[in-house]
Amino acid sequence: MTIESHPLVGTWCSLEETLSVVEYQVSIKDGTFFVQAFDTYDAECGEINNVACNDEKQELTFACYWASSGRYSKCKFLLFAEDKVEFTYIYTDHEILVRRVS
Repeated sequence: MTIESHPLVGTWCSLEETLSVVEYQVSIKDGTFFVQAFDTYDAECGEINNVACNDEKQELTFACYWASSGRYSKCKFLLFAEDKVEFTYIYTDHEILVRRVS
């Protein structure tokens, strides 16, 4: 397998457009994996870091920060078919709390 034909390289998007409008583009340059995250709804690009690939498991992990929402996600792609990855993510969230009146 050459770097250009690595099974995780490509642009990945949700099978169901109503679930997510974010596209992830995976590429390799000089033997290093790069990930770009693009929100097709508002054209925001996520800040990607900590990219790592485990070829034995066919797994790519990375972190993504969205400045507009403050959301930080730990993400994992796991290849399970030639053109499909399982996308698992854990993210921060926030809410407003009010003091309960006793």
